[in-house]
Amino acid sequence: MKNENIKKIILSISLLLIIFLLDRISKILILNILEDIGKVDIYINSFLNFYLVWNKGIGFGLLSSDQDYFYNIVTALIVLINFVIIYLLFTEKGIKYYFLLVILGGSLGNLFDRMYFRAVPDFIDLNYNGYHWFIFNVADIFIIFLLLFIYSCGVGEALQGKKRSDQGDEFLIDKKNPLVMPPDFEKLPKPGEASIQSTKDIESDQLNFENLLKNSEIEEEASSSEQSTSIETSILKKIK
Repeated sequence: MKNENIKKIILSISLLLIIFLLDRISKILILNILEDIGKVDIYINSFLNFYLVWNKGIGFGLLSSDQDYFYNIVTALIVLINFVIIYLLFTEKGIKYYFLLVILGGSLGNLFDRMYFRAVPDFIDLNYNGYHWFIFNVADIFIIFLLLFIYSCGVGEALQGKKRSDQGDEFLIDKKNPLVMPPDFEKLPKPGEASIQSTKDIESDQLNFENLLKNSEIEEEASSSEQSTSIETSILKKIK
């Protein structure tokens, strides 16, 4: 285990140095041309040219500014990102670990220029039919691996609504016990049954009301007949 860690450290440092040196050598060659002829504007073919520009922003000339305070803020942000990448190197494994190493190597190459020249020399000019891409350098090529790293982390699948197969459920909430139902829950009528039962109850109430009216009418008729009979009887008694 110890030997494996030592091999991994040696391999990591070697990879960082190779990327850093490739970037430095390419920039030194371009700066030597600048020193000799005063400018760098070299035509290679219809797709590739070497044209030197000084970039005070981040990769591909983004966020460029002539203000010193803004330059310092961008530089501080890049330093912070490098520390984040170093932290991730201790947490990631496999291909992602080497992606981060490549990104760190390219970022350190540009950070060196920001500290030494107060700007980053960009010189690779790709174009097609007169349309030019952002001018960049060798370090930027390795920083492009950042996009591959982000995609390998599953962001591409996440944007498509897919879930990673190796993603755990550590962010899911714990499942709760089901709610306790009332004791007579099963006896409660179902929605359809409830409407039928309510209709039956209404009809039953109407019948009871009608029967009650009929009984009251019968009682009134009986009462009125008894009163008329008693009146007739009293009249007959008086006559006699």
